[in-house]
Parts: sequence; C-alpha cells; structure tokens
Amino acid sequence: MNIGRLQECIKQIDDIKVIGKNIKIEDAYYHIVGIAQVDGEMKLYILSYEHREEEQLRPKKRRSKRQEMREGVVRGWNPFFEMKALQIGSQCLQLTGGSSSAVQQGEDMESVFILAEFIKTGWHLSKDHLFARKCFESLMLTTMDIEGNVESLSQLEGQPIKATYRQTSQSFLLEKSITLEVGNLGLGKKKSFKFKLDEDRECRCYINKVEINDLRAGYEEKFKDPRYLEHMTKEELEEMKQQSLKMLDEHCPIGMGYVFVEYECSEPIHLDIYSKETFKNPKKALENHTEKKIGNDEKIKGDIEYLLREKSSSDMVIMAKSDEPIGPRGLCQKISVIQMPIAKETEKIKAEIFSYRVSIPERTIILEEVDEEEVSLRKAKAHKQILDEATKLEIIRKYL
Repeated sequence: MNIGRLQECIKQIDDIKVIGKNIKIEDAYYHIVGIAQVDGEMKLYILSYEHREEEQLRPKKRRSKRQEMREGVVRGWNPFFEMKALQIGSQCLQLTGGSSSAVQQGEDMESVFILAEFIKTGWHLSKDHLFARKCFESLMLTTMDIEGNVESLSQLEGQPIKATYRQTSQSFLLEKSITLEVGNLGLGKKKSFKFKLDEDRECRCYINKVEINDLRAGYEEKFKDPRYLEHMTKEELEEMKQQSLKMLDEHCPIGMGYVFVEYECSEPIHLDIYSKETFKNPKKALENHTEKKIGNDEKIKGDIEYLLREKSSSDMVIMAKSDEPIGPRGLCQKISVIQMPIAKETEKIKAEIFSYRVSIPERTIILEEVDEEEVSLRKAKAHKQILDEATKLEIIRKYL
C-alpha cells in the first residue's frame, strides 16, 4: 500500500442509503448492505461469506485440465449475477452487471473503505451476527451496477424484495465416454445411449450425424447476408470478416475442421461434448457453450451461425444450430460442436460427453427475509460454492 493506491481506494460518495436486510437464497445467507452513488454511478452492495479458512490450509497442488473443467461445472454461481432486476417496494433497480471479491485482499482496502462509509451512515451489525464474526478474507462483497438513477433512496426501508432472474442454465457433470463415427450413424451400430437424471428418471440420447466442417468453405457467402448491413457499415463488416478469417487461421489450420455432432434427447437438455484430446492439452483453454436459441428473425433458416468471440486469449467459439429443428424421432434436434479442430480425413473420434445443461427460464421470486437471530446461528450456511446433490435434483425436477 502507498499513498497513490490509498487515493484510488477512497471513492467519492455523493449519496448513500443503508438497507441492512438479511436474506436467504437456497439455504445460504446474504446481507444487503445498501446503495451508494460512487464516482457518479449507482451501486448495490451485498455481503456473503465463503469457507476460505479451510481452503488456505490445504497445500496447493497442480490441477489437471479435467480437474479445472470439473470445478467450472460444479461450482455454484453468485445468485446476484443471474438477476436482472431487484424490486424493493415500488422501486425497481435494473442490474446491468457486477463483481465480487473478498472484503480485503492483501493490501487492497477499497471494499473496507466502502463499508466504513456505510457504518458512518448508520449501518450496524450486532456482535453475534454471522458476518460480524467472520474475518475480512472470508467475507465477500458483491457490487452490482444499477442502471439509471434511483428515484428515492428514502423509500427503501421496510419493503419486500423481489428478484427477477435472467434466463440461465445449470450444468451437471456426466463424463460419459463415447466413440463418434463420421457420417449419418454417429454412434455406429450402438445408435443411442442413456443416463440417469435422478433415481426415477433417465434420459436417452441419439447421435444422428457427425460431420467435420471446414469453416472456410462458403465463408465469403456467409458475409454477403444483407442482414449484416442492417446493423453495421460496409467498413465494419469487412473488418469483422478479416478478423474472423485471421482467428480461423490461428485456431484451425488448413486441412482441419470442427466436429459437428447432431443429436436428439428424450429430455430438453443440451450436451457439452469434448474430444478426449481436450483433457491432454492444458495449454489450450477451450469452451464448449455450443447451444444458442436463435429467433426466426435473427438468421435465415438453415444458416449456421458462427460466433467468433474475442477474449483475452483470442479464443474462437463455434456455435451452430441444426437445419432440421425436429429430428427423425420427433424430438428437438440440436448440435454440439467439439471446439478442438481435427484432421478432415478422421473417421472415428474418441470423445466424451463431459456435462449436460438444463435451461432455467426467467422468473421472479420474493426473496426470503430472515431476522438477525437466525443469521447469528452457528449452523448458518455459507454461500454455495459447490452444487450439492439436493440442489441438482431440485433443478432437474423443477425445470425438466
């Protein structure tokens, strides 16, 4: 810490309102501290905690690619990141994004100073409150950005809180090995496979077709779609085209292609399929978010949509939809794209259905408020970082 960093940590706060509500979401406790106008922007602050003390005692081991990917599937999300609006009484707060970090990370004191401002304004936790007893390193402060101005901060006390969640999805580990055969008999003679969703239900999936696609073929035609020019200029379209071609050259050398797996499932789920080689290549960060609902007015029927998303690693993510939305068995037909290119002459592919996803529709719920006595109990649970079996079954039974 130095004077320069200290000056950065101390923000200009023009307005501040303590809310001080304890809420429970899926058996985990959170505390809505309040709203503040920080450097001209409205922010909502929420406290939660994690079991960081135990994690810090464990010796750090180098994790395999598979272990990293497993963690990405089973870790729960911060529920506030999935919300698009909070309604407190008649006041609706539009949430546009946010971040979460430990209240204190080393010498970083920015969150500490923010909480100090709320304390000076009247925010108070009793000494027995769950969050008052936890050290800063295990306390998490979530900061949500609020769009527009809050009409009246003085009208937020004693009002019920409703949360509107965006349409999201939840992933579940499967790790089922399969051998894909290029052509119209994707699993060869086997034709299908099944797995259990819970003790009473199973899902059967059919691989209808496996293709290795050279994305360069017809690439010029793709960018001739006049709908692009409804959203950008010719110069911007040309720039996007050249950037896409450059990324394609970097990620998929000539003579290689991406595997498109067309499938049907007896339940409305999405499969995330990876090549076995994915787990042997820790240097290449791969993603497989291969499904996207596409409205009729967004793309011409039969067109394959390629999403070239530039990230810090300039990764390219391929997304596709089936030409035929209904498969030969009358079920919804989808495509999963294996995000690691392979040689176009390949006939068999060692693959793995690493996970499957359940879509969760947009919904509005009243958040459960709890009194301070309940939050002070030692049995109070931390923010869920690992998706437990009970939560998994609840999601499957509710949304499938």
